[in-house]
Amino acid sequence: MGARTGRALANNMAFLLKATGGVPAPGRGDEPWTPMHFIR
Repeated sequence: MGARTGRALANNMAFLLKATGGVPAPGRGDEPWTPMHFIR
């Protein structure tokens, strides 16, 4: 990862944490885990 990309990612993450107050976004609840088989 380039330095510019890392810096942009860090700035965006800091903005998001400040804007939301560190509260996680509401999820879809507790969905059961469904195993997936990608090899056919």
